[in-house]
Amino acid sequence: MALLVMDCLQDVRSTVSVNITAILADMLDGNRGPDPLNPETRIRPNYGVRAVLDGELLTVELTFQANAAYCCMQSGCHLALHEGKRWNRLREIFGKHDVPVPQRFELQLTCVIEEGAAFFDLAKPDPARRGWYRFEQASAYQFQTTVHESETESFSQPVARETA
Repeated sequence: MALLVMDCLQDVRSTVSVNITAILADMLDGNRGPDPLNPETRIRPNYGVRAVLDGELLTVELTFQANAAYCCMQSGCHLALHEGKRWNRLREIFGKHDVPVPQRFELQLTCVIEEGAAFFDLAKPDPARRGWYRFEQASAYQFQTTVHESETESFSQPVARETA
């Protein structure tokens, strides 16, 4: 009986949800995106964010807000949490805030695009500015995706080549 109670307590402790919204907002605060009024400068994007860590499950809602400009709506660009990669930056930030870090993260991401958020339209380059595109305002839109972290750091190994 005592062993069963200990097993139950251990399971309960491992599933505590932690609101990490402020931590993720700090991480996103370092991003810089295009300034529609001055292509020579980069500005901090205006995101809305909510985030919870529950064991290895990281649930994030990232909102691209109306009347704000962004380069794109690709989550990998803004969060830098890519499928099959080790998320070292996220791990480091969580460690600085004493947030328990699982062996491997799973990200469940909801991206919300508000009506009037502006993004580069890659089909319409600006001929006067190299590497710059026209902005287009988006319609309201939402999508979800799940991304898995790699269990280990992935490094590319040099390929051995035979010489004649």
